[in-house]
Amino acid sequence: MTSVTGTLRDRWAGLLLEGMAVLGGVLLAFGVESYGVQRQERAAESAYLAALELELGVNSGMVDERIAVSEERIADAARYLLEVVHATDDGGVDATEVNQMLRDVGPFRITRYQRGALDDLLASGGLELIRSEKIRRAILVYSRVLEQEGSRQEAALDFWERQMSPYYYEHASFYDFLAWEELGGRPLADNVDIGAFSGARAYSNLLIERRVRDRSLLRAREALAEQIDSVMILLDDT
Repeated sequence: MTSVTGTLRDRWAGLLLEGMAVLGGVLLAFGVESYGVQRQERAAESAYLAALELELGVNSGMVDERIAVSEERIADAARYLLEVVHATDDGGVDATEVNQMLRDVGPFRITRYQRGALDDLLASGGLELIRSEKIRRAILVYSRVLEQEGSRQEAALDFWERQMSPYYYEHASFYDFLAWEELGGRPLADNVDIGAFSGARAYSNLLIERRVRDRSLLRAREALAEQIDSVMILLDDT
């Protein structure tokens, strides 16, 4: 009886050890797999952030240039409002001054910032791989501010195309203010309508609104530059 009991005990002990060995192997396999997944996730996180940092560096330079352009446009509008549109010397403004204003107060052109790395990060679920909550939040704010700046640009372009450009077609002479007459040919009789620009309420309103839109765009660009700097500081600290 004792030998039977001992045999059963030994058998159960063997089965228990075998089961523990199998369980240990399974847990080890899971641990190795988990470690491999974590390494892949960390590598992916590093790749996403490195690409984003390079993109932010490019956009930082672009937005600084655009801020300077916005400041120049705002200054030009203020100067021409005083010197041409609301000039105090009645009849003292000539076609040369008006055409110079039309050259400087020219069309609006859209600036396209790089955003491939940002879009890839947001669309692929890569944002979930970033462990720092501060960085995740800063990236989302950057995305929103970038969209807001883009909306201001679209509004400025729409204003040019729908309001200012038609007014130029109606009252300006492109042949005249682009100085094509210097290349030869006969200037048209109905060249620039000075009265449509100097002392004209309609053009005054257009130029004042354009200046307001440029100031709004400038604030959006300054906010974008500030947020880019904030994200880059956080990335440098990682």
